[in-house]
Amino acid sequence: MSDTLAKIKQRAAEEYPNDYSMQAYEIDQQIEALNKLSGYLEQFGEDNEIANTCITKAMSDWPENYSMQLYEFEGQLNAANEFFPYENTQIPKSVLDSVKARVFQEWPGD
Repeated sequence: MSDTLAKIKQRAAEEYPNDYSMQAYEIDQQIEALNKLSGYLEQFGEDNEIANTCITKAMSDWPENYSMQLYEFEGQLNAANEFFPYENTQIPKSVLDSVKARVFQEWPGD
């Protein structure tokens, strides 16, 4: 964690070189986001394919910005929670399940 904290501090100093209150704010935001992300990872575990796909994409898109990782992860997780339970009585379940599987395979992080 100390290496991560050092990177957070360095990034804040680079973004706000002469604004120490903004540096402190940015550091607090990044640490809070990192703690939330850690909590999600602990909650979902390594075997949750959806959560792991969402966090992997967020980390890839925002490698050193934990606030943006958290924002993207929560957005993707909410979208998945709406997408996977979706049902339509006019579409056979087997067809809908096949479409869902294909969509998740082709666009796992979207």
